[in-house]
Amino acid sequence: MEKVLKRNPFLKQVADEKRLYVTFLEEIPSKENLQKTLSYNFPPDEFIIDQREIFLQVPVSCVNSKLNNNFFESKLKVTATTRNWNTVNALVNI
Repeated sequence: MEKVLKRNPFLKQVADEKRLYVTFLEEIPSKENLQKTLSYNFPPDEFIIDQREIFLQVPVSCVNSKLNNNFFESKLKVTATTRNWNTVNALVNI
């Protein structure tokens, strides 16, 4: 988890960390599913897939974002769970 905290590419460019999320994947997705998923774009929301984590920046509302667990699970064909940035930090500091 500490590595996840250090690897978030959105930390340097976002003012409000409440808009950051991490989706944890059960396994690394296939290259084919990864490439298909990377072709999707839902501005202003952004995502970066890094191995078994997906870093998300959702500037407006995570409730209305298309970048949710169902989206990533259906596109990547991998089980996933998403946590907000505060939860990830709290898990490291337990």
